[in-house]
Amino acid sequence: MSKLKKCLYIIHLLERKGALSLKEINEWFRYSSLYDGDIQPRTFARYKEFIAETFPCYVEFNANLGKYELVHNEKLYGEGDSLYDYLLSAYHIEGMTKLSLKHRDRIMLMDAPNGGENVQIVLEAIDQKRRLECDY
Repeated sequence: MSKLKKCLYIIHLLERKGALSLKEINEWFRYSSLYDGDIQPRTFARYKEFIAETFPCYVEFNANLGKYELVHNEKLYGEGDSLYDYLLSAYHIEGMTKLSLKHRDRIMLMDAPNGGENVQIVLEAIDQKRRLECDY
């Protein structure tokens, strides 16, 4: 599995569950569709470094708790940074989709609202410094 997806899983897990030890992270990770073996300490150190370089947050060891915590870099992560949250959610939806397909005989999902293609158009227009006009 890709390092990016595993790092996104770690970010999401620490956001949801709060401070966790590596043992606890691995316990949760075993139930993930990304699981391909426990995360070893050296690998986790590389994931922590990748997270700090790639996202507006980093994973820090809290010696008082003996656990890892997710810390948002306030210089990079503005309050209510919905773009970052949206992108993070998009990766988690992929993981939930795989898990849903695995258990499709036990659950029934409603049709998901669409709109992701609109976000792509808006981001491309912003990147190309083009003007958009929308009606809805």
